[in-house]
Amino acid sequence: MAGTDELDRWWDGLSEEERAEALRSGDAGQLSEGLEMSLERAGLITPGERPDRSIRGDVIQYLKMRH
Repeated sequence: MAGTDELDRWWDGLSEEERAEALRSGDAGQLSEGLEMSLERAGLITPGERPDRSIRGDVIQYLKMRH
């Protein structure tokens, strides 16, 4: 699980388009390709960690707070 500071750093590094995609994915509860790649680049998930394409609960909660 990522802490809020780690998620804040990830969020702060996203473009407006990436943020919009992350919020849409969070609403759907499924990783989009872009969201998965950005979380991997930030070290918040490892490649192949979510084969069912679900979003971890801590990330979903964080995205809900961003709305």
